[in-house]
Amino acid sequence: MDSKSRFQSVNNAVSVTYLLVEVEPFQGYENAQARVFANGVQKCVALITLQARNSNGEIVSLADDLNVNIVPYTSASGSWNSDRNPPVTGVLPFPEQTIASTNSQSLSRMAVEHPDNTQQFRRYISYTGVPDGTVNQFAAQVQLPGTKYISNHRDAPYGGAGQNGRFNSSFRLKALAPPVYASYNGGLLLSDPVEVFSGPLEGYTAKVHNRYLSLRLPGTSTPVNIHPQSSTPADSSLHDNKATAFGDPGSAIAKKNVPAGNQLGLSMNQALAAIRQPRSGAIAIAVGMYSRVSELFPVRQACYYSSGMDVYGNPLRFAATLASEYPLRDPWLYQLSVEWAGAASPQQEKPPLSSWLTQLAVVVSSASNRVYPNSRQQLEVTVGIESLMSQTVKPEELASVKLMVRDAFGQFTALPEGDAGDGAWFFRRERNEYLEYPGVVSEPSSVPPAAVHTRTFFVSASKSGNSGGNLERLYVGITRHTSEGSFEYITDGEESGFVSNVEVRKAEIPEYLVDNYTFERTLISGNGDSDTFVWQYALAGGGVQQPLVKFLSASMTPVGVIQWDDRSSNVTRASNVGFSSPGGTIFQYNPAIQLGSAFTPVTQVSNPKNGHVMLVLQGANNIPYHSQSAINHNGPCVLNAVDVYGNDHRLQIRFKDASPLGRHELVLF
Repeated sequence: MDSKSRFQSVNNAVSVTYLLVEVEPFQGYENAQARVFANGVQKCVALITLQARNSNGEIVSLADDLNVNIVPYTSASGSWNSDRNPPVTGVLPFPEQTIASTNSQSLSRMAVEHPDNTQQFRRYISYTGVPDGTVNQFAAQVQLPGTKYISNHRDAPYGGAGQNGRFNSSFRLKALAPPVYASYNGGLLLSDPVEVFSGPLEGYTAKVHNRYLSLRLPGTSTPVNIHPQSSTPADSSLHDNKATAFGDPGSAIAKKNVPAGNQLGLSMNQALAAIRQPRSGAIAIAVGMYSRVSELFPVRQACYYSSGMDVYGNPLRFAATLASEYPLRDPWLYQLSVEWAGAASPQQEKPPLSSWLTQLAVVVSSASNRVYPNSRQQLEVTVGIESLMSQTVKPEELASVKLMVRDAFGQFTALPEGDAGDGAWFFRRERNEYLEYPGVVSEPSSVPPAAVHTRTFFVSASKSGNSGGNLERLYVGITRHTSEGSFEYITDGEESGFVSNVEVRKAEIPEYLVDNYTFERTLISGNGDSDTFVWQYALAGGGVQQPLVKFLSASMTPVGVIQWDDRSSNVTRASNVGFSSPGGTIFQYNPAIQLGSAFTPVTQVSNPKNGHVMLVLQGANNIPYHSQSAINHNGPCVLNAVDVYGNDHRLQIRFKDASPLGRHELVLF
């Protein structure tokens, strides 16, 4: 909500003295017409500007709720919605200034400007299933206790000032059917081949060409980007010695379904392991080719990109067809065609999952379903698979098992492996060295004994997670390969009897305060009150819930500091500091510090404590004063540590103070 001034914070408005509605692309114009695709995702922004007063005639503010909203001027056709929620990130409004309207409107500019001391509210209008070309007229409505103001009084002067509490302002919104992006209407563009790989694989030459699929609004020259969150299930086209893989916009993840049962399959899976040179706003289709033609793929020429969306929220479905040409004569010849696949799913006729499996289930097999969002800690998730006695689960089908998440558009995407990028969640196939979340938050589950096959995933939450929240629900996806084709299944209930998912949550990373840390010191040799001594410090994490949190790794910058009794050329009394990471037995020192030839630093850690950073503070009276060392390496040191749960810690360590006795002790801050 925008405001032109500071209002009194009272909620006792009894009247509205100014009320104006405009559509954002045409501010300042009367009853302007905007456009929106009727896909339920794109939204048109309406601006409601008003002035409310209390019983004393004073200007007051209204809450930004749906008591201020958009309503039909008289009536509206089709299914529409108006609310306070902006569109999904990355979904753009219709480009009114770029695409001329086929029904050119004569716009009449309003002469009166907004008065001072008004409020402005943004409302977002979407159409779902409104017939193409339908135009609805909308007004603003303000609901006060016992009174309702609507800007639909035709007999009042147009504008926000109104007349005797009656207002007249509106806008029109035209519905556009989601476009068909096809080659015949100029909406679908397939680039020329770009060779992104050529080299030996398994003793023979392999090549990969990238073809980029991009869009234009049909019948125009206006380019349309594909939404960056578009993500399709894995699918490939196969013919002779060639195979394809899809790449989502800007993503290096190869979405492929290439059997790996022979040398050809192994080589093509290597060649198409990742999308080289992905492009934002475009779908990449990688075509892999192999010079050895004694083995050929079974023909599966069509594959589908079935879960895309353009930046205006329109759904995208394409079919790609690969045709190999004379591989014995030239292994690098092929034709690739891509065409609009319509709204129908290419797998509507897939056989029911129950004709193959009796069980496809996912459970959290860790003690807790929580994980710290530090990209390190893991929780274990196990999938159980059991087939009918008359059926089998092939190795490539077992390898296809993946964890699936549902995005903001209702589309399923595979949980990424290895690194989440901007996402919130990801998995690895191996357990790492970090401990699981401490304590049991949910009852641990086990895979039912009947499960013959299991797949284990170690799930982590990222530090950033820009596109995800604190909770995620994981489903199971699996691909079945038959002579009729390959079929994707997800345990979301679409297949009768196969509803299985688990909830995983981010745990709040504890707040570690300096006073909670364990910083124990032990006198190893000498006299702590004299010039010569060796103090050893053991440092570990701590918090309210856990008094001791051990470290797994640490680094310190610089690795050591020094302080003399005084900064004078004749002083030789000084204290030198060294560092050893958790599990280390040798102290490290700052090589930039000049210690002279008479002083010998302690090298061996005495009784190192498991999971602790060890520091040594060594006092001596035979270290000649060195000006640059004293000035540049007096501290503090910055310690960065990672605890056993994968959480980061950052501390500073310095001498207690600059006095002669201050060099006898180290402190944290």
